[in-house]
Amino acid sequence: MKALLIDDEKLAREALAEQLQAYPQMEIVGEAENGFEALKLIAELKPDVLFLDVQMPKLTGFELLELLDIPVKVIFVTAYDQFAIQAFEVRAIDYLLKPIDPKRLQKAIAALADAKPVAAPDDKWPSAAQQRLVVRKQGEIHFIYPNDIWYCEADDDYVNLHTRDGVFSKKTTLNTLEENLPAHLFARIHRSYLCNVEAIKKIELLEKDSYVAILANGKILSVSRTGYPRLKQLMGL
Repeated sequence: MKALLIDDEKLAREALAEQLQAYPQMEIVGEAENGFEALKLIAELKPDVLFLDVQMPKLTGFELLELLDIPVKVIFVTAYDQFAIQAFEVRAIDYLLKPIDPKRLQKAIAALADAKPVAAPDDKWPSAAQQRLVVRKQGEIHFIYPNDIWYCEADDDYVNLHTRDGVFSKKTTLNTLEENLPAHLFARIHRSYLCNVEAIKKIELLEKDSYVAILANGKILSVSRTGYPRLKQLMGL
């Protein structure tokens, strides 16, 4: 089984590699010290399992998983215990704390055979705690912060993020974004739109119980009957 070790600490990678020598079925095919390097190696080496740290420069472990192009099994190895719930939400096989307990590592290795690989998640937003979204566009990785989003638009299995810097597509749902974006800033004004209320210039009545939101960039969005009360509440109307 081909393994890729991803950790920004060289000593941590060396310690894990030493422990993995006890498992002849595990072949370490590479090491990466940050998420960008890891994405390149995953594409080149196509490992079966990632031993993945959470807190790393450039990309967190969770953000890396959002950008996966191929399914792969994941075992988190980290010094932080507060991300365990998120780890299992994205179907990680195990969540090992440093320094690694040999018995816990043995259990994780044993679980690999029957475990399902992780694909790029489309129903979770693991990087919510980071307060930014990570997306690919034309081969580049972009970080999008809530304040820079004008509105989010449903588009089949994706959501189009309309921002100050252009439009970016992310495989997720409006429901997921609504749960994770700041509740004081974003209102679900329509089943197809989640809008940043600070981007709204004015609300106009079209006809009885029918409204539209006019954004500062000139975009006009429909406001549903159910979305209007939430919008009024956030805007203090």
